[in-house]
Amino acid sequence: MTKNTAVFTVHKVGEVTGDTWAGSFELKLILTGRERLFLDNYRKSLLVGAGDNSESAYLLAWGAAASAARIVSAPDWWKTSNNGLDFADFDVVTEVYNQISTIVDKFEVERMKKVNEAKKAVEKALDQADKEEKEEK
Repeated sequence: MTKNTAVFTVHKVGEVTGDTWAGSFELKLILTGRERLFLDNYRKSLLVGAGDNSESAYLLAWGAAASAARIVSAPDWWKTSNNGLDFADFDVVTEVYNQISTIVDKFEVERMKKVNEAKKAVEKALDQADKEEKEEK
């Protein structure tokens, strides 16, 4: 079975507060259908009434939604920040969102490689079986 979580750490001094923010985060790599719907609905709800939905607004909404859907455990300072939305140090928020995106993207690339390799192996086995069947006739 595929491992469904990954851990990353953040250690950053906030540009606004000057405080040091450090801790480990555990996140889900594979979301269920319900979790994917939650992520999408939450992202959309954050953008309602946000005006022109600029790229920065979209990215903030995506990051907060991904954080809410994927983070399994996090430092207390993150838990009380409403997935980064109530956090003054946006550079720290960006670091967390970027880590989530990077880890999930890398996992998906590796997962698709394995899926494609498995498909090729099945196709090869089926081709071999067809060949053997034709030879028997």
